[in-house]
Amino acid sequence: MKKLLCGIGVLLIVGIALGGYKFIASRKVSTNTDDIDGGVIHDYTDPNAPKVIECTEITKFYCDFSLLTNTEAEELGNRVYMLTAILEGESVKCCIDWHASGDGEKCEFEAEPAFMEKLHEIVAKYDFAQYNGEVYKVSGLPDNFGSKLDIEYSSGESIYANDNQSVFLSMDAMKELVKLFRDNVSGR
Repeated sequence: MKKLLCGIGVLLIVGIALGGYKFIASRKVSTNTDDIDGGVIHDYTDPNAPKVIECTEITKFYCDFSLLTNTEAEELGNRVYMLTAILEGESVKCCIDWHASGDGEKCEFEAEPAFMEKLHEIVAKYDFAQYNGEVYKVSGLPDNFGSKLDIEYSSGESIYANDNQSVFLSMDAMKELVKLFRDNVSGR
């Protein structure tokens, strides 16, 4: 009788243990880390993106970059900059938009087509084409981090790069871009 009760007890313990294991194994544990800072790094880099652009005629230019956490941004301040220039016929529609900690300014202006030539000089001088096709997204980071380039040429060629974690442009390139836009704002 003791052996029988002992056997039933062992079977009962094994049954409970197996049942508990099945319960735990059947539970789906979320491994989605998209909302965690730095949780998932998505690399959409196109290794075949051209690193040389033959055309020199920019038709559309968009660049944004964040200096919010940059300790070397004295001249430009700890700001987020968004620069846009679109060639429309014989004029260029431009915008420089910056903001930081609730402060900011947006200036829209028109420029001569020569503005795009000066813009191309900066793009070529700092070899923006080297970044073409590099796209990184780190999940869970707040907006206004990193940098983005989106440049289109009359030939159909383009440069596109986006990294929401870090700024890939040099400080000198960013200074020249901001200076070009600021110098062309009417009334300055």
